[in-house]
Amino acid sequence: MKGELIMFRKRLSVLSLAVFTSIMLAALGRLNATTYYVSPDGKDENDGSKDSPFNDPNKAIKELKPGDTLLFLPGVYGPRIFVEGVSGTKDEDVSFPRFTL
Repeated sequence: MKGELIMFRKRLSVLSLAVFTSIMLAALGRLNATTYYVSPDGKDENDGSKDSPFNDPNKAIKELKPGDTLLFLPGVYGPRIFVEGVSGTKDEDVSFPRFTL
């Protein structure tokens, strides 16, 4: 009985370590995520930050990697936005949420 309890505790420790490691790896992936901004008043030579947004949404889309977010600042954008060749992963989405002031 004592031996079974020791084995159970070892298995629980290994399982706990595996869960902790998975959570930490997911968190580290999010730390590398970038939020890009697009504005009708931006410039494509900018870095895509909130203070220096891109102008063309298609330029910003080409920069996206798993875990990244693209926010559209208020304004009117051109008639066509192409979302091609952009994909996230099982654990890290690429998202296009609405920006609110």
